[in-house]
Amino acid sequence: MAEGRTASRGRKPDLKKELRDFASARPQGWSHDDWLEFLENLQSRGHNVNDREAIGRALERERLDLKLSGIEGVGPKRRYALVEHYGNLWTLRNAAPDEIARTASMPRPLGERVKEALT
Repeated sequence: MAEGRTASRGRKPDLKKELRDFASARPQGWSHDDWLEFLENLQSRGHNVNDREAIGRALERERLDLKLSGIEGVGPKRRYALVEHYGNLWTLRNAAPDEIARTASMPRPLGERVKEALT
């Protein structure tokens, strides 16, 4: 077997896909038990789960990106700006519409719509 590949499929595990799949299946969030089961599942699929905090941050970013992707007028560049700046759903939910609009270079009415869609 080639170096750096997993035995199961012959390729590296895709953490981003795993995170997105987990968050997509739980649009309302997840419990602590769900989180622990997810980490166990990741480890069984060949992921290094030693830095749980980093995995948690990445999962929150995926969750935020998923929520934003359902809002008309918020394309990839604006989603990226919001995810980079806020990092999680809770922080963006608590931001003012003006701040949201400035962060993602969007009109204030769209910032208001983002705020409304996430509350």
